[in-house]
Amino acid sequence: MAGLSVAGFFAVAVSCLFAARSTAGSLTTVEQVALPSDTTDSWTVVLRYLGDEPDAELLELWQHWAEAPLNVNASTADELHRLPGLTLRQALHIVSYRGTHGPFGHIDSLVQVPTVSPETLLLVRPFAHVPANEPVTTDVPAWWRADWQGRMLLRTGRRIERARGYTGETQVPYLGSPYRSVARVRAWNPHLDVGLTADKRPGEPLLWDPERRQYGADHLIGYVHLRNRGRIRQVVAGSYQAAFGQGLALWTGPRFSSAYAPPSTLTRQGSGIRPYRGTSPHTYFRGAGASVRVTRSLEATAFASHRRRDATLDTLHHSEAVVARSLRTSSLRRTDTERQYRRLLSATHVGGHMQWRHRRLHIGVLGLYARFGHPIVPPARPDTRYAFAGRWTTHWGLAAQYSTMRNVVLFGETARTGPRGAATVLGVHAPVGRAGSVGLRGHAANRFYDPLDLGGLDGRSVAGERGITARLALPVHAYWTLYGTVQQTYVRVPQFRTTRPVVATRTAASVHYMPSRHFDLRVQGQWRTGDIRESVTHPYGPTVPVHGRRTQHNLRLHMQYAATPDLRFSVRTAATRVQLSDQSETGTLLWVETDYAPHRRISTNTRWTLFDTEGFESRLFAYEPDLQYGFSIPALFDQGQRAHALVRLNVSRALRVETRYSVSAFTTRDVIGQGRDTINSHRVRDWRVQLRWAL
Repeated sequence: MAGLSVAGFFAVAVSCLFAARSTAGSLTTVEQVALPSDTTDSWTVVLRYLGDEPDAELLELWQHWAEAPLNVNASTADELHRLPGLTLRQALHIVSYRGTHGPFGHIDSLVQVPTVSPETLLLVRPFAHVPANEPVTTDVPAWWRADWQGRMLLRTGRRIERARGYTGETQVPYLGSPYRSVARVRAWNPHLDVGLTADKRPGEPLLWDPERRQYGADHLIGYVHLRNRGRIRQVVAGSYQAAFGQGLALWTGPRFSSAYAPPSTLTRQGSGIRPYRGTSPHTYFRGAGASVRVTRSLEATAFASHRRRDATLDTLHHSEAVVARSLRTSSLRRTDTERQYRRLLSATHVGGHMQWRHRRLHIGVLGLYARFGHPIVPPARPDTRYAFAGRWTTHWGLAAQYSTMRNVVLFGETARTGPRGAATVLGVHAPVGRAGSVGLRGHAANRFYDPLDLGGLDGRSVAGERGITARLALPVHAYWTLYGTVQQTYVRVPQFRTTRPVVATRTAASVHYMPSRHFDLRVQGQWRTGDIRESVTHPYGPTVPVHGRRTQHNLRLHMQYAATPDLRFSVRTAATRVQLSDQSETGTLLWVETDYAPHRRISTNTRWTLFDTEGFESRLFAYEPDLQYGFSIPALFDQGQRAHALVRLNVSRALRVETRYSVSAFTTRDVIGQGRDTINSHRVRDWRVQLRWAL
């Protein structure tokens, strides 16, 4: 089936390519950019540019802007750079154009900026706006009462097949029901924002237990956010995130890294403090923070947090002292065993940041103090030999970014963690030709660098690592764009399940062909190799660790065609080959998707997927459209097929109802999952329903 699906689809893709090419035309004016009737439907348009590695926290930020769009006339280049599809070069051009010609009169006026194309406007428009008749000053009478908007969201769903953890077949069953339920309430105006989120995950119980600090759902957060009042840039009380510089010293905000990302993603700059609305119980602070404009060029930020973290506690035999072996990163609290680690370790963080901006130069200095209720003493393993140990630590960071007259951006950061940890990142982002760009970034960290879970690079720690990343985006024709990435890392300290230095290389290339807004073709390939550790059992001896190499090749072909404004077809085929030291595996995938809006109040999305892999190592991932503000990335392996259907119904201007159903059926398996998640069936089915009110 694997070879037939790939060969057959390539033939279909080529024939459709020539059929669509005859009707293709170039985009030259704003009027040719066709937006959906409901701009929130373009959410799915943006998500497909993330490939199969979207970041949940980044999507949270975009979700916020989908409801409360970013003001283009009041945003910095760093904020504009975080909009979907907007590069740092384009963000700098927008700020420069705004300073020369004055505020934009309409969001469509962005195409007057030389480097902003109509295609870019299509991605940016749902998340940014220009207020009508925007006042010259920010002193609005009764600002705490004016222009309030509100949203209420209720989402629930479950897996229809019951796992062993719910049927009582295990000694340690799940304490709660298999339902996943989320409730969100939010109200805001141009200066004030208030929100509350409650999340009950599958298997977790709903309890009212003040002694254990649980009030209904296990995950409950809220915030109050004041912004843009005189010298006050923002004040946040409650749950919030913090991200500064490149993130080596502190970055609990969105982290986005993909092999097919454009070069501008290397030049990330933290957005400071902002409210947290997500569902992860680990990546946020709880307390208060404020940013103030001291002068026109100087901005000061201070923040403090105190909360309790999940941790593994232990007692030292020689002193009977209680220590924390690790901060737990698993967010599930479904059984008595998992709940015994719940919120055992208090963590206090106090920090500050100063940022100086002068024309093209930005410099930021960060200081952070962290103290824990019990000393952290990692277990004695090779991979934790140089990890942080103690009751308190400090993080220091110095970051800078400079933009030349030719829009070449130089950036860098150096950070220190604890008494001996150090890390540095340096890079450059430069334009190539009229619309292309190239990015180059190198980083190095000593073995004592340990940001805990408060920082790192691209969402991970780089302790004992040296690496370099190069990315290229080059339009070679009005319709053709090339993307490329080369990354190599060398880790000197042992990692989990390895006992020697690890060398990893990653190379990716992507070709985009978009002759019109109706047709989009992408061919993507990736090659990855790295060291791994395998356990080889000898017939007359113990298990002996053996180091080998793991090499993986991926190839993907994606095509999308909009037959009418209400009907769009998408097809993708993907193939992978994984070479281990003693075996190899291959896998293929083919899916066909349809987006159809039969009525202005109804839109649908359906997909049918075939997959065939020789094992778990050759598994394939495929992003699936989900309920608004959600996403799904199932891992497909073995042989089988998967289908899903998504229906959105706008009952009224204020009420939107969405429902999703999916089913995966395997031809070679009668048992799915493992442990308490084991399901005695050859298929799994899931459903979800979401209600969204505009108040």
